[in-house]
Amino acid sequence: MRKTTIVITVVLCLIFSAMPIWADTVESVRPEQDAQSPYAYANWLTLNFTINGGNTSCYANMPIKAGKSIGYAQVNAYIKKSSGTTVKSFSQKVYPKGGEIAWKGSHKLTGKGTYYLHVVVKCYKSGKVVETITENTTAKRY
Repeated sequence: MRKTTIVITVVLCLIFSAMPIWADTVESVRPEQDAQSPYAYANWLTLNFTINGGNTSCYANMPIKAGKSIGYAQVNAYIKKSSGTTVKSFSQKVYPKGGEIAWKGSHKLTGKGTYYLHVVVKCYKSGKVVETITENTTAKRY
């Protein structure tokens, strides 16, 4: 009798511990967390760099996080050869418009090669740098 009670108790414990699996209430895959931006003021920095017949088009777009504000951003952009040599540099103070910082530039390349765009955006609030973001595009051949 005592042995039967112990066996029944063990079986019931096993059944009750397996119930969440049968009910599919246990998450077998960790839920994907919301992608958090590594930046304090920017959601992200998107760069676009194209070469068409030796003419380059350069774009940088940086949406500002909801509830955050900056006074302006200093955009320093460099068209560089794959060796790291700077071919053209841009420097522009850009004020937020529509909740984002948008910059564009262009340049006529003088020689064939592989080029990429290197961008450094410094965000200013009350005259002080509050965030610096640096990104590169993938290299393009001309």
